[in-house]
Amino acid sequence: MRIKGRLAGGLLISLAFSLIPAVAISAEKATPGSKCKVQKQKVVYLDRTYICIKSGKKLVWNKGVKVAVQPNPTPAPSDKANSPQPTQAMPVEKNWERGYRRIFSELSVSSPKKILIETIHSPTVNLVRAVEITKNFSDSVSLYSELLGPIQPFYLVFLSESDNDFYKEQVLKIEGPQGDSSFYMGDHCQVSKQNYCAYGSNKISPKIVFYQILGSQMNRAPESIKISNYHESVHIYQQSLTSESMYSFMPPWFIEGQATFLGNVSTQKFGTIQEIEIQRISQIRGLIATLPTLPKLESTELASLFTRYEKDIEYVTKNSLGYNLGMLMSEYLYLTFGTESVHKLILNTYDNQNWQNSVKNILGLEISELYQKMAIYVLEQVNSQNQ
Repeated sequence: MRIKGRLAGGLLISLAFSLIPAVAISAEKATPGSKCKVQKQKVVYLDRTYICIKSGKKLVWNKGVKVAVQPNPTPAPSDKANSPQPTQAMPVEKNWERGYRRIFSELSVSSPKKILIETIHSPTVNLVRAVEITKNFSDSVSLYSELLGPIQPFYLVFLSESDNDFYKEQVLKIEGPQGDSSFYMGDHCQVSKQNYCAYGSNKISPKIVFYQILGSQMNRAPESIKISNYHESVHIYQQSLTSESMYSFMPPWFIEGQATFLGNVSTQKFGTIQEIEIQRISQIRGLIATLPTLPKLESTELASLFTRYEKDIEYVTKNSLGYNLGMLMSEYLYLTFGTESVHKLILNTYDNQNWQNSVKNILGLEISELYQKMAIYVLEQVNSQNQ
C-alpha cells in the first residue's frame, strides 16, 4: 500500500530521527552555566557528562561529571595459548647413524674411476635382470675405486637354474682347473626357479669371478637385489687386494662382516638411513636368534668366542655369525678407526699372513684388547634391541 501526501512525509521524517545514533547528540557543546533546552538531558562533551538542570527560571548545564574511561581489555589468552607449546622434536641422530654417514662420505670423497666389468650370459638367462644387476655392481664397486687392488677386471657370469653344464664350462674357462665347480650342489644357496643365488670364487685364482644364478621365475624386489649386490661388491674390493683365498689369512667373521657392514653403508646411494636402520635391526635380531644366550653373556665370555670364530669357518658361515655378528664387529672397527685404517689392516694381513700381528701393527692393540672392546660394543648394540 502506498502512503501519499503530508502524512507520508511526516512518517519518513520521524523514522529518520529515530535512527540518529545517540552519539550525534553528544556532539552538542555544553559548558557549566550555559543555556540548555531540555531539562534532564544528558550530553557528553570533552570527556565530561553534563545534565541540563533548572536554575531559577533558566535551564543550564551543570558542572558535569568526568566520564569514567573504561579500559579496553586485552583479550585474555586462552589456556591453549598460555600452556607451553610443544616444539617439534628433531630426531636425535644415533652414534651408529652418524658413523654410517661419515664412512659413506669417506668412501665417496674421490671421483669414481671406471671399473672394468666383463659379463658373460648363458643362453637362457633373463637379460633385463642381468643388465640391472651389472649396473648395481658398477654403482657399488665405484665407491671402492680408490681402494681397489691390482687384480682387475672382474667377471659377472649370469646363468639360470638350468645352466649347470654352462656353469662348469665357465669355471674351467675363467678359473682354470683349480676352480670350484660344485656350487650347484652346494648348500650356499638352493638353486631353483624362484631363487637368486650369488656366488664368488674363493679359490686361488688370478681372476675375480662372481656367478649370478637368476631363477627363471625369480620375483625379488629390486631393492633386495641391490642390497645383495652391494654386499658382494665388497668381496670384489677384498679380493682385488689379494691373489689367493682370503679365508686362508683373514677371519671369516671379518670377511663376511665387512661385506655386510659396508653393504649397509653403501645402500645410502639409493636408500634412506631409516631403511638401513630397519635392515640393521633385522640383522641384530637374526644374531640373537642364532645365539639366544648372547644378551646375557659377559663381555669376557663373548671376547673368548671371537677367538674361536677366527678359525671355525664352517660354524661361522653356517650359523650366519660371519654376517650378523661380523657386521657389528666390523661396525666397531670402522666407527672407531676409520676407513683408511681398516684398509691398511687388510693389506698388512695379506703381507704378513697373520691377522693378530696386523691388528697390533695397524690398530696398536693386542688382539685380546681389541676383542674385549668389541665385545662391550656388540653387547651394547644387542641389548639396545633386546629391551
